[in-house]
Amino acid sequence: MRRAGFGRRTLACLLGIILGAPGAFAEAKPLQLKWSEIIAFVGHNKIELTLRDGTVVSGEAVTTRDDSLVMSVSGSTSVGPYTSGSAAVPRQEIASIKVKRGRGTFGRSMGLAVGVISGLGLGGYAGGHANSAGAALSIFVAITAGAAVSGALLGRKLDQRVTLVVIVP
Repeated sequence: MRRAGFGRRTLACLLGIILGAPGAFAEAKPLQLKWSEIIAFVGHNKIELTLRDGTVVSGEAVTTRDDSLVMSVSGSTSVGPYTSGSAAVPRQEIASIKVKRGRGTFGRSMGLAVGVISGLGLGGYAGGHANSAGAALSIFVAITAGAAVSGALLGRKLDQRVTLVVIVP
């Protein structure tokens, strides 16, 4: 019986990692907070507001008032009043809030290390099958750099904690 080659095993491992990654980003049950508790939780973090009309407004939370949430808007899914700059979003329009917080740099560092190591292996393997030294070097550098960047980005995603907040009366 013939054993699977290095390329097939590596491809199978990479596919397993890629297909298993979405479970690592799954969101937990929404956190229910009163309006008075909102600023303590979301203050000066990156947030995404989902409004009652379905519009998503993203930016950084600044403060809350009795009737609105003040934020520095960086983007919106509609061309309404919340396009860019400072805005006060009325409390009645907010359906939910996604709060994005960082948890350090461990995931990014590990992702970069795993990306570099796997890139060196895959780049060396692929470069070894090239027709010329120039092509081999180009393939090696491209695969190693791509794997390193991909690992760092995936690690940064793992470092980010996203909490869904629903406002209760």
